[in-house]
Amino acid sequence: MRRKRILLSTCFGLTLAVLASGTIFVKQTAAAYSGACTPLTGVPKILQQAGFIPVGNCSVDKQCKEEVCEVDGKPGVCTKEVVNKKNVCICKPRRISR
Repeated sequence: MRRKRILLSTCFGLTLAVLASGTIFVKQTAAAYSGACTPLTGVPKILQQAGFIPVGNCSVDKQCKEEVCEVDGKPGVCTKEVVNKKNVCICKPRRISR
C-alpha cells in the first residue's frame, strides 16, 4: 500500500512538472514570435496555426520595411528582428503612454 502511494505521488508530480514546462515553452515561444508576418516553421508554425501566436499583416517581400501594420486589432509598426538566429518580420504594436 505504501509503495502504491509513493508511485502515484511520483507519477502525479512528474505529470505536473511536464505540464508546467510545456506551458512555459509555449508562452516563451508565443512571446518571441508574437505578430510575425513572415511564414514560420516548426513548432512556432504549429502554435501560429493553433492561434497561440497572433499574425501581423506586414507586406513581406525580400525585406521587412518599416510601415504601419496591425496585429490583434492594434496598430503597430513592422520591424525586423532576429529570433533563434532567424530574421523575422514582426508587427510590433504601438504602446500609447499614459
